[in-house]
Amino acid sequence: MGSSGTIPALAEDCLCRYLAKKVDEFLPKKLVAAYHHDRNQIVPDKDGCGYQSSACSKISGFSGLTNLMGRRCIIFMENVPSIALFLQSYLKKLKVLVIRFSSIGDIVLTSPILRCMKKQLNEVEIHVLTKKSFASIYQQNPFVDKVHLLEDKLSEIIPSLKNEKFDHIVDLHVNLRSFRIRFALGIKSHSFPKLNLRKYLLVHFKWKVMPDVHIVDRYFVAVKSLGVKNDGKGIDYFIDDQYLMNSGNFPSGFENGFFACVIGGNHFTKILPAEKVIEVIRQLPLPVVLLGGKDDMERAAHIEQALGNKVWNTCGILKLDQSASLIQQAKAVITNDTGLMHIAAAFNKPTVSVWGNTVPELGMFPYIPQHKERVVIIEKKGLPCRPCSKIGHSSCPKSHFNCMNQLDTTEIANSLQRISSFPEKPIL
Repeated sequence: MGSSGTIPALAEDCLCRYLAKKVDEFLPKKLVAAYHHDRNQIVPDKDGCGYQSSACSKISGFSGLTNLMGRRCIIFMENVPSIALFLQSYLKKLKVLVIRFSSIGDIVLTSPILRCMKKQLNEVEIHVLTKKSFASIYQQNPFVDKVHLLEDKLSEIIPSLKNEKFDHIVDLHVNLRSFRIRFALGIKSHSFPKLNLRKYLLVHFKWKVMPDVHIVDRYFVAVKSLGVKNDGKGIDYFIDDQYLMNSGNFPSGFENGFFACVIGGNHFTKILPAEKVIEVIRQLPLPVVLLGGKDDMERAAHIEQALGNKVWNTCGILKLDQSASLIQQAKAVITNDTGLMHIAAAFNKPTVSVWGNTVPELGMFPYIPQHKERVVIIEKKGLPCRPCSKIGHSSCPKSHFNCMNQLDTTEIANSLQRISSFPEKPIL
């Protein structure tokens, strides 16, 4: 290889011939599906070798193959630039940085991207950039090779990211900080459609303009250029073995089965009121473990005082993985729209998902694509004020909180009992 990095003409011709002869197997299985490439535009070779020797210039979209060096195979194309990344993933090891800073639920929802990249790309090395407080979720994921931590300033992390010499960035956060990182690294990157304008129109004008597409499926737009597709196996969550909860240490009465109730949430308007929770649990045949953080302790204590031994209050006591372990062992789960809801979906748990001021149309409902019947959505439809936000409020803007106060607790209890009788179904 010359100092310029350009491969000799003979080697280029040989590589073009090799790729051309592989076209028949690449195009039907990969390129047609991923890039809508037209194999009918391949030109037969007059000298009998099967395809033109300059095949890369004869296949629609290619205008030449140059600069094969290190991990990088840069193919200049007129119409299909993403094929370069696709071929690169087949020829050499690809090093990818995935960006998702927060929070629990959103990070869990990125897990199918990591799994599918690792399983579908050739020897890909996956790094993730996230906030320190959420690092453990990625660190336990076997499809992640390295986790980079964002502390306070981007200027502190960018030099180390540059030293990694990534080939590609997959931006699953899409905000100013992630854009600054993409700009600083100066390499090929792709993101997904956040649909902020459509969300604004839904929240402020109640226009039904959101597509019926879960955010997980939108995430896959960011890896389409790599030829990665959704395998339909749902989301993953991996528990650190040291935090697995031993059923032998459960309170009396819980050893024969229990329900889990996630009482917390990041915003008041996404939380089912304590009195409603009490009404639901009183109608259930099994005891219930209460799950939540330190901010939920006062509400949990009120529920515990009303129900006594019917509940096991763990709010503010357990680590995230310990709560996840209890969800994994529960018969079924009642949950607000929060991070533990998505962890329940990762375990394929029958889930009653309770919605207040936000709506499932925003694309963040429990994602169990193979067994959608295991999810029941409880919401108060028809309210002219709903949704009033895409994330939530610290109080009801209208002061009535009808989106939660008007929910039927009997419907919630009956739905939980019905789906809890479903047999366990593995993800195939």
